[in-house]
Amino acid sequence: MRYSSGHKAKTRQRIVASACRLFTSKGYAPTSIAEIMADCGLTTGGFYAHFANKGELYKEAIEHAASRGDLLPAATPGATRDESWIDSTLRECLDAGLAFFVSDAASRESQVRSAYTRAFRSLSREMLERSARASCSEDSILSLTAMIVGVAAIAQTTDDADLKARLVSACKENATALLQGCGGPEPLSFFWSAAAS
Repeated sequence: MRYSSGHKAKTRQRIVASACRLFTSKGYAPTSIAEIMADCGLTTGGFYAHFANKGELYKEAIEHAASRGDLLPAATPGATRDESWIDSTLRECLDAGLAFFVSDAASRESQVRSAYTRAFRSLSREMLERSARASCSEDSILSLTAMIVGVAAIAQTTDDADLKARLVSACKENATALLQGCGGPEPLSFFWSAAAS
């Protein structure tokens, strides 16, 4: 049976939507093509009518998530504006909503790295837009994003519950302090910037 081009486009969108949900919550390596296709109610054999390989689908799915501009989770009720999105972003990286930021950070797959870069930049832009500190520099926000992802990676890896709790608490405290330092009399400098040398 032959399908219209519109049907093929809708099927591809279903695949991308399922892949987006699974890749962001689990990461590239743990998510299989069979799992993605089952999630959207299709057979594995139909995958290759739409994508050359899993990397191509990952790139499209993660870039789709990044282009929507909604990587940051909803604010936590009762917290200050900065504390709210720092807390919720860290929680999402730890608890699966944005787990791919942790699991895919060291990938060697070129399509994964390309999509990851775009998503990381998108998350940083969302953080900058959501920050209560209008004067925060892009470098400050990039540093904050890297700190949150790094702490989430270590916290997921360690088997020491006390260390994990201390890491998460320190991340929240330092992230808030970093944001509060934005707009002070002296701009923040980082080891990678020319001003730091």
